[in-house]
Amino acid sequence: MKLRNQTSNDKDDTAILTPDTLNKENRIIPISTEQLIQVQQNDNYAKNILNNIKHYKHYIINNNLLLRRTNPPVPYLPQGDLRKTILNIYHDTAANDIDSYVKSCILCAQFNPRRQKTPGTLKPIQPPDGVWQLVSMDFHGPITPTTQRGNKYIISLTDVLSKFVITKAVRDNTTHTAVRFLIEDII
Repeated sequence: MKLRNQTSNDKDDTAILTPDTLNKENRIIPISTEQLIQVQQNDNYAKNILNNIKHYKHYIINNNLLLRRTNPPVPYLPQGDLRKTILNIYHDTAANDIDSYVKSCILCAQFNPRRQKTPGTLKPIQPPDGVWQLVSMDFHGPITPTTQRGNKYIISLTDVLSKFVITKAVRDNTTHTAVRFLIEDII
């Protein structure tokens, strides 16, 4: 059980648990503090910690309630049916709760980028009826290291239907280079 709206004393690392901080609105689990104290007193492991608290540096006692020494302190919940019930209740709906919280967060909406790409306006290209009716061309690079002739790009032309590829190493990725490649090497 984790409690919200707690105030802490920085000097002794314990939380001040008042009835106001334990009201039903602030509680995460559906049992009262008195019920939790009773469950702890019936548990052998918790009884051992309560009786030998000086040997357990990770635990503190506040108003007869055994707490794990964290910031804020968290009540110790013994193994058993109560723990299983709480885990089932809060973990079955955790994904929906988180999703709802994030969707309702104004700062999240303002500053978190969208993780999905927006739908594009491209239309699918119909496949050609024969080879060399539709080709695609692209530059790849700059590629390092540069060749001895100063080439740092690769231009490639691909037939869309047959997937036949023609490539050539070139010095730059300009329109002039692409036209020269088409005229001299393809046509």
